[in-house]
Amino acid sequence: MKNFVLAEYKGTLTAIYPKSIEEVLQFIGLHPYLLPLLSEAPEHIYSIFRRDVELVLELHKDPEEAYDELFVVIKTKRTDAVELLEKLDKWFLRIAKDVYNKLNFTVEGS
Repeated sequence: MKNFVLAEYKGTLTAIYPKSIEEVLQFIGLHPYLLPLLSEAPEHIYSIFRRDVELVLELHKDPEEAYDELFVVIKTKRTDAVELLEKLDKWFLRIAKDVYNKLNFTVEGS
């Protein structure tokens, strides 16, 4: 079932996050509850940052803690990126309980 769900979303995810790597897709396959949120996130990101951003999925691993977390990296040239991320956090805090500490957002200069 997980592979079917991932296959259903794979095209959408690679269209939104074109630099996604197989390791990221495998992680999402293990945590399919992230799929709707990853599909919904760009709408919220673009409404705050506008469309002049690049969205990248990065898997962060901590082998000592046996902990993995997927980050949506918002690459932007905006000087107010941190303030905008705080606005995005208002949406994220409403859905944070649904991600079980497996998804987060950050900004990075491009």
